Amino acid sequence: MIPYVLIALFLPAISYLFPPETNHLTGSVLNTAISIPIVFLSAYWLFKKDYRGWLIILGEFVLGGSGNYFSLNGVSLRTTLLIVSLIIYTFNFIKNDWQDFKTNPQFRYATLGILILLLVAALGVVNGYLNQHSLTSAVSDIIPYAYLLYFFPLRRLLNNPSFIPVLKKMLPGAIIAYSIIYFFTFVGFSAGLFQVHDLYYWWWRDVVLGKTTDLGFNFYRLVMDLQLLLVPLALYYVYNIIQKTAKKIDYYLLALLLISLGINLTRVYYLAFVVGLVFLANKTYWKRYLLTSATTLLFIFSSFTSIHLATSLGKSLGWEIFGLRLQSIASPQIEESSLSRMMLLPKIWEKIKTNPIIGEGLGATITAFSPIAKTTITTPHFDWGYLEIWTELGMIGLIIWITLIVLIAHLIIKNKKSRFLLSALVALLVINLTSPALFHVLGVMLLAYLLSTSFTDQTKLSRAS
Repeated sequence: MIPYVLIALFLPAISYLFPPETNHLTGSVLNTAISIPIVFLSAYWLFKKDYRGWLIILGEFVLGGSGNYFSLNGVSLRTTLLIVSLIIYTFNFIKNDWQDFKTNPQFRYATLGILILLLVAALGVVNGYLNQHSLTSAVSDIIPYAYLLYFFPLRRLLNNPSFIPVLKKMLPGAIIAYSIIYFFTFVGFSAGLFQVHDLYYWWWRDVVLGKTTDLGFNFYRLVMDLQLLLVPLALYYVYNIIQKTAKKIDYYLLALLLISLGINLTRVYYLAFVVGLVFLANKTYWKRYLLTSATTLLFIFSSFTSIHLATSLGKSLGWEIFGLRLQSIASPQIEESSLSRMMLLPKIWEKIKTNPIIGEGLGATITAFSPIAKTTITTPHFDWGYLEIWTELGMIGLIIWITLIVLIAHLIIKNKKSRFLLSALVALLVINLTSPALFHVLGVMLLAYLLSTSFTDQTKLSRAS
């Protein structure tokens, strides 16, 4: 595990010293030079049907954070690996998958669900272009959908006993490394080592895809795109504890995730975590379930309080932040981010009413007054996940999305998979209420993983544990 911690720390350090080109950072040629051999080595192994090629892709995804660390001429390394790997996979395994398609009804339904959704998304690009949306923005919006195609290699990899042990070591390494980076950034801003609009700030914003908000008393709310998987991961370790299968390190990993959740302060994440806990309810271990659930919630609150006390030098417990954010659910006008989200609703509904069936295509933007910027802005961020799907892909696209989600849930339940899997799916659906969780790269990959688990051999997985 330690090597993976070091790699996950090394990658962002290199991207900071030799960043990819962004709106605020001058790209380094060394960034591309590092990416090229990674792509070629992965392609070579994949072509030879050597699973180490997939380990490179797994490593980039698990250890590579936001996926923005490295790029090739403006295209991220993650996207390049996606294109190369799927082309080679199709070349190597199309006959096998076609045979499975004909003989396995579950695989046939999963394949049709994915391909139909991708077709609708592709038509969404055309529709967006016809509605004069930016073609670049429309293409950028469809790229996350393509990650659903990882379902096909994933169902094979999850049955590979050599693959699972690597994943089980890599994931804890990534959690530890990114907790270090996250807490380092928090301390840096709280202590005044980093300032808004300095070099680190722009690296954090453009490369890590993080946001920074000063809440007073030297306490900074930090949010990373990577934290979209924070709640599902926390639920995984809670599940292990409830089932009495947790290792000692699982408790430490859960603590790191819960502390991050406390600093993150995203309301929908808290809601998703609580709802996810409900779906982990277990009659067999009901006392352990109640104790673990209560302890985790208390730990989030107490860790936040302790950190706020430290940053404020004992002047404030920070409870007013929790109070304000909870009150803003019922009275959004008292908090700027809630008010901003509510002010987008009428504009979104206007767009939906214009094209309710087929939508107006990918790459859509919305123009409204921002109480934060104090001016009218045009943004591609709707802050309402399901309404964004409806706006861009219409009722047809929304129904197809819902159908795919129902199919995944059905397969998890029918095949009697881990209770955690359904909990993670439900948590993702809750997060999508106010975030683009379902159609974000990380959310799509989680869906591909959840779907893939319905095609795994549990005896092989147990031997690999």
